[in-house]
Amino acid sequence: MICGGSGITPMFQLLSYILQSKDDTTQIAMVFANVSEKDIILRDELENLRDKYPDHFRLWYTVSEAPERWTYSTGYVNEQILQEHIYPSSNDTITLICGPPPFIEFACYSSLNKLNYAKNMIYTF
Repeated sequence: MICGGSGITPMFQLLSYILQSKDDTTQIAMVFANVSEKDIILRDELENLRDKYPDHFRLWYTVSEAPERWTYSTGYVNEQILQEHIYPSSNDTITLICGPPPFIEFACYSSLNKLNYAKNMIYTF
């Protein structure tokens, strides 16, 4: 899952459903991009899910404007961030993207293409 700003809203619904389904063993890695730390929507809820389901949910943030104590990525979503924080491309891996059109087109598609993700395994909304 790759989210930009308010693109977290539909992703959060899907994430919550998957993680709370007792028989679902789906593993999820999320990269969530924002302008600044204060712009991170649903941060407490996301971190609670990460802490409650550590074997099923990995969470990583990136912000354009990072404070001094920031321990996550700084800058736009790019090839390196995705390579390090989402699951690699495979036949049983899908990538979901939600965010503003320029974020999807120039940050996500471009980086995923460089990492050889199959287009038929990438879904945007």
